[in-house]
Amino acid sequence: MIDNYCFFHIHILPFVCCLLLVKESLDLIFSFNFYKYKEKFLWILFFIIDYIMMDIIENIFIIYYFNILGMILLCGYLYKGNLKSKLIWICLLNEMWMQIELYIDCILKVIGTDYKVNSLLECIFLKAGILIEICFVIKFLKYKFIGDITFFQWLKLVLMPIGSVFIIYTLELFFNVTKSKELFIYIIVSWTLIFIANVFALRTMSRLSEEDEVKKQNCEYKKQLELCHNQMKEWEDSILEVRKMQHDLKNHFIYLRDCLVKNDIDNLNEYIEGLLEKNSIPAKEKIANSGNLVVDSLLNYKYDICQKLGINLKVQLEIPNQFPFKDSDICIILGNALDNAIEAVSKLEMIRRKIEVTIIYRQNNLLIDVQNGYNGVLKRGKDGHLTTLKEDVYHHGLGLISVENVVKAYQGVVKIYSKNDIFEIFILLYS
Repeated sequence: MIDNYCFFHIHILPFVCCLLLVKESLDLIFSFNFYKYKEKFLWILFFIIDYIMMDIIENIFIIYYFNILGMILLCGYLYKGNLKSKLIWICLLNEMWMQIELYIDCILKVIGTDYKVNSLLECIFLKAGILIEICFVIKFLKYKFIGDITFFQWLKLVLMPIGSVFIIYTLELFFNVTKSKELFIYIIVSWTLIFIANVFALRTMSRLSEEDEVKKQNCEYKKQLELCHNQMKEWEDSILEVRKMQHDLKNHFIYLRDCLVKNDIDNLNEYIEGLLEKNSIPAKEKIANSGNLVVDSLLNYKYDICQKLGINLKVQLEIPNQFPFKDSDICIILGNALDNAIEAVSKLEMIRRKIEVTIIYRQNNLLIDVQNGYNGVLKRGKDGHLTTLKEDVYHHGLGLISVENVVKAYQGVVKIYSKNDIFEIFILLYS
């Protein structure tokens, strides 16, 4: 009975404490995809497999990488969030786990306590140490997710904790051989500096990623402001023209009254015809007049651009005056889809310059479909997203990524088709 009790405290309890702490850490960082019953079952299954692996395999690196692989599968299934962020955090958490464990192990070896006492103290200090370290990291970073970074940037962030584990374990082996208390101080300082370097690298990359996201948003806001500016200019021109007519209206009526008094019908008709030609408000041709200010303004503005480029723009609208979606999101989706279509069609011969836009709102769902011809050449970035063919990639290569980010916020759908030199983007938003 006593042996079983000691076995539980020495072998199982420290392992369970560490695993629960890592689970709690992932719960803090990411949000759930599924109900807690599935989550508990999968964590128990992972615990059993991991414990069996630790009992069979003695190599700490194989166990470390197995933990990473298992947690990746768990996070990918149980938690929401960017896969890149998940992998970076998992590697960092496992590094912290191993680092604190080796910290405590070395300290207890220097003190020279009993093996069973060591295991109990390790269980207590390990949980406290990892908890403090994780709280520090989360508070220090302030934000938990890594945005759109390149593959090589992401690889560096992943390799840093993985490489750090190798260095930490090598130092621990060296300490076990020498048993030098002087060397112990240097090893502890080295481990601490390695961990701090990892955290600072992650913080720096997080900040750069956040700044890049802000720049992308500023580009989108700039497009929206440009659209509003053009719409306001049209209204100002119309108002100025009306005011001009009102200013001269009194004089026109005086002359018309004199013509009527003199019964000079010919001059009266001639003067009225002249007024209709000179003082009529020059109305621009509009392709959209649904009553939805955002959609109408955007489509009419793009229609003016299409006319200058010789592009035939066809529009089918079945929409209300207002949507249950943000106006800024509609501008991002429709504006980028039309910009990409205009960019592609403008490279074709005049006879093939056609764009078809369908926007339908039914049962609280919004469908946006844009079809256009293209030259058969599609350029993809390193992340697999379609990107611009223009030289200014930064300012023009954000379109589809921005659209996908907005659609994702509404749990919507983005489908892209390209066949027979026809490019189509299909977007569905759920309110």
